[in-house]
Amino acid sequence: MNSFFEESVETITALTPESMYRTGGSIAALIALFLTRLIINYIIRRRIKDVKKRYNWHKTVNYTVLIMSLLMISRIWITGLSSFINFLGLVGAGLVIALREPVQSLFGLIFILWRKPYSVGDRIEVANKMGDVVDIGFFRTTLLEVEGFKGVEQSSGRLMEVPNNFVFSHLIFNSSQGFDFIWNEITLRLSVKSDWKKGIEILEKVGQRSYMNFKEDARSKLNSAGDKFLIFYHNFDPKVYLKIKRDTAFLTLRFLCPPRQKRDIEDRFWKELLDELSNEKNIELK
Repeated sequence: MNSFFEESVETITALTPESMYRTGGSIAALIALFLTRLIINYIIRRRIKDVKKRYNWHKTVNYTVLIMSLLMISRIWITGLSSFINFLGLVGAGLVIALREPVQSLFGLIFILWRKPYSVGDRIEVANKMGDVVDIGFFRTTLLEVEGFKGVEQSSGRLMEVPNNFVFSHLIFNSSQGFDFIWNEITLRLSVKSDWKKGIEILEKVGQRSYMNFKEDARSKLNSAGDKFLIFYHNFDPKVYLKIKRDTAFLTLRFLCPPRQKRDIEDRFWKELLDELSNEKNIELK
């Protein structure tokens, strides 16, 4: 009966009994792994409420299942360890030649996961484009565009995709790793006839008031960054620099700022500064 069935299937599909068993085994393995992935991801969705942790767990499960699928199917169809190694060598050589860009992107993914030049949630800038990393795939990294309008540094709502191999050929600026703060500058322009000393005093006062909201956090983050990077500052306090050009005095306040709060801090700063300057008769804005 089994021989008749095998002969019938072989006649219809042109597959040998051995090929049929391997095909069935491959399908069974894929179904089992697929169901396992669904169950684990369902449990993750129910148990983990933190969005970033849930995303990382989903990615780990998906990568693991994919690798296991490739290994299991390769093992089913290729007998003997030496044949398996030879097969991997031939496939690897063929992929490098025929699919140069995707293969480079896969190596880029390995580098990203190992060296971590950025992670999901980081704000990075690459090729003069800024964005928040929202997904790291096998071949491409997806960014939620920031600074869609010049100087705004807020999300534009547009997604950008870049191949993972760009980590080998582009400079990557990361605002979220290491110190987790950036130095921001705001410039106030006054007439040279103005009381620039009073202007500096007001700028420093408003800057200190804003900086006090995250001063301790900045010091803590810097201490933590020192474990991995040689980053240190002797002075965290806001400072005003004076520059005279023609008939204008430029007062530039330099202060620490969380990158994602830059626009809100600037907005609050200018409102407080204008309130302070409204009572000063000896200060003329330009």
